[in-house]
Amino acid sequence: MTPSPLAQATLAAALSDHRLARTIARLARRLIVRLGDPLVEISVAGARLLAPLSHDLPLYRRSFVHYDTALPRLASHLQTTRHVGLTVVDVGANIGDSAAALMASPDTRILAIEGDQRFFQLLTANITANRTQWADRVTPVHCLLGERSETVAASIDVRHGTGRLQPSKRVSAMQTLAEVVARHPAYCNAALVKIDTDGYDIAILRGARPWLASTQPVLFFEYDPHFWQATTPDGGRLFGELAEIGYGPLLAYDNFGWLLWSGTVHDQRRLQELDAWLSGRASSVYLDFCVFPATEAQSFEQFRTSEMRHFTSSVRQCRKESRQLTRRDGPYRGS
Repeated sequence: MTPSPLAQATLAAALSDHRLARTIARLARRLIVRLGDPLVEISVAGARLLAPLSHDLPLYRRSFVHYDTALPRLASHLQTTRHVGLTVVDVGANIGDSAAALMASPDTRILAIEGDQRFFQLLTANITANRTQWADRVTPVHCLLGERSETVAASIDVRHGTGRLQPSKRVSAMQTLAEVVARHPAYCNAALVKIDTDGYDIAILRGARPWLASTQPVLFFEYDPHFWQATTPDGGRLFGELAEIGYGPLLAYDNFGWLLWSGTVHDQRRLQELDAWLSGRASSVYLDFCVFPATEAQSFEQFRTSEMRHFTSSVRQCRKESRQLTRRDGPYRGS
């Protein structure tokens, strides 16, 4: 598995500061993707990762300064406050880009779960290529997760660097997160669970309910009614279900990584309003929720304070980015 020189040059031009060259290169990129979607090499937190040219992560990281940055800050906070190595379960690991960002913190170990065959091959290749930095701290697992163990007529549809299950004549086996973690005892007491599966996040959380209730990891998951309504029509009940197993304070981020709101899983009126705000947007806007156990309210307040400091100290960057939002395509839905 090697990057294509033509694709690599096209990506470099698509990320350039020259407006005309960037526009032409992005048109060329779309054409090359249609003809075969070759591999390129991208850099994430000092790691070199192979990715399909169609992967939109490099473009969005260039345009949006806060994009995909909350999770590494959260991991750093947890590692600092707990004074121990951080154990993470990464569901929807994709090519390993979230893992790369998290592995920048020392003593982090990750169970990286990915369901798509090509992404999993790239994930394992990237783990091997970065073994000097990562050692054996990333464990890849190839499987699809859901609310229960079952066989479904569906397959993963991959576009723009992300994938989601779609009805298909092919049959796929689903497992629960609790079952997968049980087979990897080193991760049974994980401190952080990240889930990004374009619509199956709520089903996966429900399938892990007994384990979450006993272990109480901090949760970081995508929330998009446009996708989860097809698989979990009663997904709006999620926050009440999290309250029942001991969760409390939360932060909400928009899909560009900006801090939107803080509250608790008990704020039903506000959560209903967020659902209404997201409705009808066809995933042009979605949220990432960071939810802490109720017993870790003090740690949550420390993290919230540091997040407020982070965002209020980058006002100029936010103003520049807000102008870009009127000129860019829709949001990348990556890992």
